[in-house]
Amino acid sequence: MIEDRLKAYDGFGAIRRGVNSAIAPVAVPGDQLTWMVNGVTRNGYPECRPGWKKQALKFLDENGDDDTALRNSFEDGCWQGAHPYTSSTGQKEIIASVSGRIFRVNTTTLEVTDLSAQTGLINSASRPRIWAVQAEEWLIIQDNESLPLIYNGVSLRRSIPESEGGDEIPVGSVMEYNKGRIWLALPDGQSFIAGDLAYSITQTTKDILSFTENVFLNGGGTFTIPSNAGEIRAMRSIAIQDTTTAQGPLQIFTTRGVVSVDAPYDREQWQNTVNPIQTISVLAAGSQSQDATVNVNGDIWFRSEDGIRSFSIARRDHGTWVNTPLSTEISRVLDRDNPEELYVGSSVLFANRLLTTAASSKYQTSSNVQKGIIHKGLSVLDFHPVSGMFNRSSPNWDGMWTGLDIFQILVQPEADRCFLFVLGDDDDIELYELTKTEKFDNGDNPISWAIETPSYGFDDNGWNLKQLRTASVWYDRITGNVSLTTKFRPDDEPVWQAHHTWQECQTYEGCELDACGVPAYYNESYRSRVLLPTFSSTCDTTTGTPFNEGYNFALRLEVNGFCRLKRLRLEAQHMPEQFEGDCPPAVCDSTDSVTGCPEDDFNYTTTT
Repeated sequence: MIEDRLKAYDGFGAIRRGVNSAIAPVAVPGDQLTWMVNGVTRNGYPECRPGWKKQALKFLDENGDDDTALRNSFEDGCWQGAHPYTSSTGQKEIIASVSGRIFRVNTTTLEVTDLSAQTGLINSASRPRIWAVQAEEWLIIQDNESLPLIYNGVSLRRSIPESEGGDEIPVGSVMEYNKGRIWLALPDGQSFIAGDLAYSITQTTKDILSFTENVFLNGGGTFTIPSNAGEIRAMRSIAIQDTTTAQGPLQIFTTRGVVSVDAPYDREQWQNTVNPIQTISVLAAGSQSQDATVNVNGDIWFRSEDGIRSFSIARRDHGTWVNTPLSTEISRVLDRDNPEELYVGSSVLFANRLLTTAASSKYQTSSNVQKGIIHKGLSVLDFHPVSGMFNRSSPNWDGMWTGLDIFQILVQPEADRCFLFVLGDDDDIELYELTKTEKFDNGDNPISWAIETPSYGFDDNGWNLKQLRTASVWYDRITGNVSLTTKFRPDDEPVWQAHHTWQECQTYEGCELDACGVPAYYNESYRSRVLLPTFSSTCDTTTGTPFNEGYNFALRLEVNGFCRLKRLRLEAQHMPEQFEGDCPPAVCDSTDSVTGCPEDDFNYTTTT
């Protein structure tokens, strides 16, 4: 066999470092992708994300019949927020606020109860969001305007603070339960206070609802953040080992930094402490949302104005040039966020992934009914590379997941379940659950996903002219019907050019019996080196050259259905170059402008 020295090959064999959309495709290394939608690379190879499924909520009256009024008040309202709740008996619920009404969603039976209808307690429907925290068996709900609501798994009531003749938790916003006390940001957004210690007055957990210990240090009544720190947006407790509560200092996240509060259990000791209770933890970068500030082992990840950051790394890199967000790789989706709407963002740690809402926008119906702020996607950070015993590496960004218009994502920790409240059909509020291993959405709906490769330079790193000839693809885990489409582009061409579409299929379910009368078991299928047709030589009217000629080439592979991409190889052929060129034109010809629509990352919609 005679070797063809004019041929050149490039592509990927494994994707070990996720995606990177922050740099030019020609600079992305071969073990990364430029971008990915609805995909994961956890096992080293791209495949589609786990599916999510719609949960059929039950709106029943006392007779067990469908309650249309209850359904309408929940589905047709304006979303304000939700929080998971576990009762003292272990019952798992989600408490949600919709247009000022408080609803209970039993995540086991999926029954919805209007707690406001039972009690007559309704908050303002115009408040954009709520804050909530569970402390022992109590769930406290705030909207920074109304008297707090207190839920104990059975009944809902108003707090009775000092202004109303009582001593319970006052009006505020952000809250956290730290070292046996409820901490609360006051309505001014600049100050915060702490409630009473559990078991300190009546020797019961109910003591945490009281705010009577109003003295600390030199006799002041509240903590105040520095004037240049911005507004309080989140509170989280650092997780530490070898302590009774596994909680470290409380971290107060503002829009411009983080304040650490390390208070002794006994409030009488606050006046005698030598070291300051309140110190600055992080400068210049803070969180924008309580729900988008998440504990990850001994760290806290949060959505700041300039991206997604790590509390621990921000502290470590203080004073260096690298004290920056850790999310530039997914700037393609984070840049779609409206900075003024980040305060309603949400994040979860689920299945060892950090999922953060992105691409926000306010939504109102065609009849101008406000529904709240939706997010068109989720940014995905995979911590799996950190989890191995050997050869640990940094987490990988897996691009974005789409298919739902998400109000909020939340996790029910004790049940290890992840839920999403979304804007669904007919502009209704619906509930979905993210699975860990399902291959399809809603049972059997194929997921549309896509990858974009780096702009490959082949054996000469893109210095010499080449003609892109063909491509070969290896893939396995084929399940059901799968449609694959390839597109390509040369050099800096902004528009993807059509190439080829083909189909694969593998039966994965059925009731056929084999010769012994045993139900058949269908395995996943695979394909070894699928050779694709040659690439189009259609002329690019802007450059005056065929689209399949250039110095670097990138491929976009769109998949509808479940399979795993194992390898991709592009084949090109070196071409002679012209060494005497014409002078560039002195006058611009506007008729040569590049036209064409960019790929829509949000064109996939989950069907029910």
